[in-house]
Amino acid sequence: MSTASVDTVAKLLDVTPRRVQQLVKENILPKPVARGQYEIVACVVGYIRYLNGQLSGDVGDLNAEKTRLIRAQAIKVERENALQDRQLIHASEAVQAWSEMIAAAKSKLLNLPGRLAPSLLKAKQAKDVERLLNDAIYEALTELADWTPADEPELAPSIEASRDDVASAKTDHGQPMG
Repeated sequence: MSTASVDTVAKLLDVTPRRVQQLVKENILPKPVARGQYEIVACVVGYIRYLNGQLSGDVGDLNAEKTRLIRAQAIKVERENALQDRQLIHASEAVQAWSEMIAAAKSKLLNLPGRLAPSLLKAKQAKDVERLLNDAIYEALTELADWTPADEPELAPSIEASRDDVASAKTDHGQPMG
């Protein structure tokens, strides 16, 4: 077992003698076997393991870990504030809202054939049928644009809170709707 002074170990590891002492306090390097005498092989092995850990992310330095923790806490608080201010909603609320809106759309669209059948039978030309269908589809889309859960009480009311800050498309802006 070869030993060396703190200065020799520091030169070997390419660090300062003070850093060697810090690494000992952090339990990265072994304590001196005698006053001021460090086991060379154990120090080199310990330092190599430390460097490998730094490269792989296994061993974090305390300041980096504190910074990471503070950043995570800040993100958590920002997310909670956004939820509280209704600027952000839980994914389950969004899924529920979309499911209810799709159910309403499905219901309105499936009602079109029964509602339009008598009018379509009276139509004389294809363009009249097309006009009747277009009018009914746009009417359904307009109703859906203004749809709220109160329009269909059998649907769950949870969507109401999710829609508070969401504006509906009330005009088609010259673009096809749907």
